[in-house]
Amino acid sequence: MRTIALINQKGGVGKTTTAVNLSACLAKLGKRVVLIDLDPQGNSSSWLGIDIYNLHKSMFNVFHDEMPISEILHDTCVKDMWIAPSNVTLASIERILANKLENDTILKKSISLLTDHYLYSNCRPEYIILDCPPSLGLLTVNALTAVREVFIPLETKVMAL
Repeated sequence: MRTIALINQKGGVGKTTTAVNLSACLAKLGKRVVLIDLDPQGNSSSWLGIDIYNLHKSMFNVFHDEMPISEILHDTCVKDMWIAPSNVTLASIERILANKLENDTILKKSISLLTDHYLYSNCRPEYIILDCPPSLGLLTVNALTAVREVFIPLETKVMAL
C-alpha cells in the first residue's frame, strides 16, 4: 500500500486539485483509493459531493474521539474511491490536542487500524492520499508521520517554495 501526502504551506498551489484528481485517476485504473481530507476548508470533501455543513462524522472525530477512519468513510461517484471528509470543525483540533502526548502520531495509528481492518478483504486500500491544509501545523505533521511519500505541488515562479 502506498501512502502519499500532498503538502505545501501555501494555499492555492493545487494540493486539493492534485489530491482529488490523482485519487480519481488511480481508482479509474482499478486501484482502491482512500482520500483523507485534512484541510478544515473541506474542499476535497465538497468536490466529491459531501455536504460539509451537515457532517455527523468526520476527520475531527478521528483525531478527537479516536474514531476509526473506516467509520467515517463515504462512497464517491468514482468506483473504488472513498473519502474521509472534513469540515471547519477540524480547525479547532490543533488547540484541543496541543498538550496531548503523542499528538503527532494519531493519524499514523488510525491509518494502521484502517489497513488492519481490511487486511483479509478485497476492500483493502492500495493507495491512501492525504490532502493537507496550507500550513505546517499539527495536521500536516500528522500527515508527514503517517505517509511514506510526499508530493509538493508548486507554482513555477520565483519564490514558489
